[in-house]
Amino acid sequence: MRLEEQFGRAKKKDNQTMSQWISHIKNMASQLREVGEDVSTERVSNRILNGLGKEYQGLRYGLKAGAGPLKVEVVTQMLLAAEMELREEKENAVNVSSNTKKHIKGQIQLSIMQLKRKPILLVCQLTRRRSIH
Repeated sequence: MRLEEQFGRAKKKDNQTMSQWISHIKNMASQLREVGEDVSTERVSNRILNGLGKEYQGLRYGLKAGAGPLKVEVVTQMLLAAEMELREEKENAVNVSSNTKKHIKGQIQLSIMQLKRKPILLVCQLTRRRSIH
């Protein structure tokens, strides 16, 4: 019964890849079958989906709303594709963020350089004015 409870409450950890998560659930299902539990492929698919975080909520609802029983292979393909897409979105966000930081840093450095030059320019202008008079 303990394995049954673990299976029913399993949640994907943040540091787990989607492949690791799916393998974990499939292994637990195999262990349950070995001790005589009836674990359908649809139950495995539902456990895989129900153990996901909110970033996969839309996909989870979409897959469950589809016609017919959920197949583990279809769920696996969809989740691996979604994970790749989420990873790319995060990488793009990081790149945009780092480019923005570089731009801001460049603007700050330019402003500092201009501020450093201003006293010299003012001295030059004052010197010219005095020498003209």
